[in-house]
Amino acid sequence: MITMAIQIQQETHTIVGIRFRRSRKMYLAEASSAELSIGDYAVIQTSTGPELAKVVMSATEGSKAGTQGRTVVRRGTQIDIKSLHRQVDQEVAARMKFFRIAATQGLEASAVHADFNYNGTRLTFRFRCDDPNASTILRRDLEKTYPGLKLILRNLGARRNTQQGACGGGSCSTCPSNGLIDRSGATVPEAGLAYPGQFSGTHSHPQLSIN
Repeated sequence: MITMAIQIQQETHTIVGIRFRRSRKMYLAEASSAELSIGDYAVIQTSTGPELAKVVMSATEGSKAGTQGRTVVRRGTQIDIKSLHRQVDQEVAARMKFFRIAATQGLEASAVHADFNYNGTRLTFRFRCDDPNASTILRRDLEKTYPGLKLILRNLGARRNTQQGACGGGSCSTCPSNGLIDRSGATVPEAGLAYPGQFSGTHSHPQLSIN
């Protein structure tokens, strides 16, 4: 009896480590279609649509299993970076509008995060409010303020006594801990309380490192 050994070669792909600007975690993405180096920006196709990310681990050969479907569409361009600048400004303005609407409705909110997706078709608000019905109460006015956008409101629960970050939260698109945004010198709001004008017009402009 002759035993035949069949060697199955596992298909390998070019994999890079990336970090989205709303996360501190490194994710893997398949990058066979583009040559990328650490520090480059790239447009990544994700399960929820395209997003801009920064390369934090150089390319290596590996399996696609760890990418969970994330694929590099192309290298980020200066147009993408300029668009991101505008988007960050819009997110800061959206947080201020959120606070004004919440105050008008008699709600106190904290740790408010406003995040646009890459193509600007979806706006997500994450916040803390003692009222469990806050999302329902705020949605109507927010839909009037942002007609045509897909709005996602996530109340993360009761406000905490101690908050961190320039927005009163732990990590968002404009927190210095994010790594893609330089938010040094930001005006830190009073912890645990939101009201109109809490973010003054004197806050520092978010700067993005494109080097």
